[in-house]
Amino acid sequence: MSTAFIADATPIALTGHSRSRYQYGVLIDQTLNGINNYSWTTTGGPDVFFGGGAEQFLPGSGSYQGKDYYAEFSKKGYSISWNKTALLAAPEDKKALGIFCKSNFPVWLDRNIFRENLDSHRNDPSGANGPAKDLPGLKDMTLKAIDILHTRGGKNGFFLMSEGASIDKQMHALDYDRALGDLLELDDTVRATIEKLKALRILDETLIVVTADHGHGFGESPLVSSPGEQG
Repeated sequence: MSTAFIADATPIALTGHSRSRYQYGVLIDQTLNGINNYSWTTTGGPDVFFGGGAEQFLPGSGSYQGKDYYAEFSKKGYSISWNKTALLAAPEDKKALGIFCKSNFPVWLDRNIFRENLDSHRNDPSGANGPAKDLPGLKDMTLKAIDILHTRGGKNGFFLMSEGASIDKQMHALDYDRALGDLLELDDTVRATIEKLKALRILDETLIVVTADHGHGFGESPLVSSPGEQG
C-alpha cells in the first residue's frame, strides 16, 4: 500500500516485473493475474492493495487494454473501496482493493489542514469530474490492512509494505512543510501499528523495519512482517 499511485515504483515492485517502471497498466494486470512466460509462483494477487492511481483502473483512462480493473479485481473476490468510509467498512475475511484517488494522494497537510486545496483536484477515483475528499490516511490504510492480513493469514502470519510516499516526492520539490507533514504521518502510523500489534497479541513475534527507498533528510517506508506461530 502507498500514498502514491499504486503502480509507482515502490508499491508495484512487490507484485510486478518489467524493464520499465512506466508500464503502469501492465504492472497492475500482473498484480492481479501474475506474470506470463515465467515459472514464478502464481499468487492470486495480494490480499490487500491500497493506494492512489485510479487512472490505471478506469477503462479509457490508462488501464491495460482499456479494461475496467475495478471489475477485474471484483471478479477475483476483492472488496472494492473508493473512500475512507468504504475502507473502514470492508470485510476483514476478504481480499481488499482500495483506490482512493487518481494519481498520488494529496499530502497530509492538504488532507487535514488546508482542506480547501482539495477543491481544485479532479481526482475522484470513480472517474467522476470532481475531487476525492473522503480520503483515508496512511494510518487508516495500514491498520485496516493489518486487520485483514491477520484475519486471513492466521497462524501463518503476513507481510505488509506501507509507504509514506510523499515524504520523498515533496523533498524533490523542496516543500519542507509538506514533506514534514507526511513524515509525521508516517511516525504516527508506526506508533499506531505497534499499538495494534499489541492489541492483537502478536507484537513479540512481529518485525517492523522503517527505512527509505533512497536517501533524503527524512525517512519513508515501514515494513511489517508477522511470521505467525512458530513450530
